[in-house]
Amino acid sequence: KVAAVEYHVWNSQGMDTTETNNRASAYGVSGIPDMWIDKVENIHGRAAPTVQGCYNAIKAKLDPRLAIPAIISIESSGTFGASTIDIDATFTAVDTVTQSNLNAVFIVYENGVSGYELVVRDMETQAISSDGFPHVLNKQFTVQSGWNVNNMEAVCFVQVGSNGEILQANNIGYNNIPNTPPVVATGAVSSVSFDEATPYAGLDLTSMFTDDDGDPLTFSVSGDLN
Repeated sequence: KVAAVEYHVWNSQGMDTTETNNRASAYGVSGIPDMWIDKVENIHGRAAPTVQGCYNAIKAKLDPRLAIPAIISIESSGTFGASTIDIDATFTAVDTVTQSNLNAVFIVYENGVSGYELVVRDMETQAISSDGFPHVLNKQFTVQSGWNVNNMEAVCFVQVGSNGEILQANNIGYNNIPNTPPVVATGAVSSVSFDEATPYAGLDLTSMFTDDDGDPLTFSVSGDLN
């Protein structure tokens, strides 16, 4: 499968992180834009300055990679909440895995950030053994100030070491994740009384009701209103 992300580096409009800068260093990036396919094929942006040139250069190197049979499959799902993002993934060997020093990498990224797509916000890496498949893993990310969780997605992949070949990847789109219903907190809404025809706006329901997806909630009243 194909999964694309953008690592912004070197204080690139404030969108770089420690992880993205470390990633660029591990890959030996010395100038941008710089594109890697599975850390096997490299395309420097200046080598193909036109849209058609980029397309031709990428296709020529991507197609042979896609033709290689996968030795690992990934099934993944996620929950994108207002405060946390949970990613679950199962890595299964579908053929003999001879590579060692494997890492499972989890990335959350955001679209529509200052005109950029696929902006890496955070990443986590966990070592996995080549003889212990299947591996069932969970990673949780804390949503940071400035992130728009409604524009976020995730990807997980298996890589040899920190800068070796990527063997398989799987993308998790926000729009493909089932909606989580609102949760009613334990307890009851306190009784409130006031004179008829008196406007009242003092009842705060935000502590009683929550929505894990971060969607705005609306409230209504039913019953005898007389």
